[in-house]
Amino acid sequence: MANVNFSFGKYADYKALEVKDAGTLYFTSDTHQLFKGPVEYTKSVRIVENLPSTENGEQGVFYVKTPQMTVHAFNGSDFIQVTKEVITAIPASGASDDNIPSTKAVADYVSGKVAEVIGQKGKFVTDVTYDAGVLTVDKGDATAAVKTTLTGVVHAPTYDAETRTIKMPVFGGDELTINLGKDMVVKSGAYNAETKEIELTISTGEVVKIPAAALVDVYTGGATKTASVTVSDQNVISVDVKVSAAENNNIEIKEDGLYVANPDAYTKAQTDEKIKAVNDALSGHSGDKVAHITAEERTAWNAKATTENVATAKSEAISAAATDAQKKADAALGSAKEYAAGLNTAMDTRVKAVEGQLTWQTIAAKV
Repeated sequence: MANVNFSFGKYADYKALEVKDAGTLYFTSDTHQLFKGPVEYTKSVRIVENLPSTENGEQGVFYVKTPQMTVHAFNGSDFIQVTKEVITAIPASGASDDNIPSTKAVADYVSGKVAEVIGQKGKFVTDVTYDAGVLTVDKGDATAAVKTTLTGVVHAPTYDAETRTIKMPVFGGDELTINLGKDMVVKSGAYNAETKEIELTISTGEVVKIPAAALVDVYTGGATKTASVTVSDQNVISVDVKVSAAENNNIEIKEDGLYVANPDAYTKAQTDEKIKAVNDALSGHSGDKVAHITAEERTAWNAKATTENVATAKSEAISAAATDAQKKADAALGSAKEYAAGLNTAMDTRVKAVEGQLTWQTIAAKV
């Protein structure tokens, strides 16, 4: 499983990243948004001047187009306009049901039409006033003013950023309310050590749980013929080296590490001591004037090694013993170093692999 990284910071710093890593979860602390690489998981509404192309449209997102303040949604193939545009002037021709005039646009339109007939014969409008959805027309005689309620006309729309709600009052009707996906806003996040899950709380109070085990590789211990590795509940890795109990095994486990003793052989000092003892015994015997031997014994005695021969043998024995002991000691030391180096290399590789699984870093601020 690939590594998963976690980054947090300002939304502007996230947008400024030239490359957004697909293996990283980005948390924006100021806008409370969650991204996996370049893909947003908390999208619900976007304020845009122009709608994106159909290739870039995203389902599940409300696009509020400014300055018209019209709401659009993408159905997978095309954009659908959810609300009608509010126009500030009524055209002289080409009227359409695709938009709604503001109350001021209606008043200006009526006033303009009245102005066109001022000075002509008959009874004409002398004043037009507007108050709270009611249009009042006064004539230049004693006839009572005509009051008209602008039923069905939207006026004074508002947008609440906290609740992500657009409210549009309608004269003579119920207020139109559009909820722009408040339920998708992440309010807080925490890690539950007991269940080992990442818990994200959204605005409705609902908690979204993400198993942390799905984001991180889990390591367990193992054993070979020479060592066993264990991983504790606190993620501490321990290695136990196996030392054979076979006879003549020189490897020992000391408090400061592995120890290999010198091979079981005489040291030079021990060899010298033993040869000296033999030489002293021979010297004592050869100087014994009391001892009597036959001619045959003397002939046999004379055939034995002289002191010079013994000295030569002594020197050769010492040299051979020292050479053999040194070779065995060097071979044992080399084997111990090679074994210890192998264990260190294997342990270093496993520890680095574990350390590389979870990393937290701050999104770099744009300079």
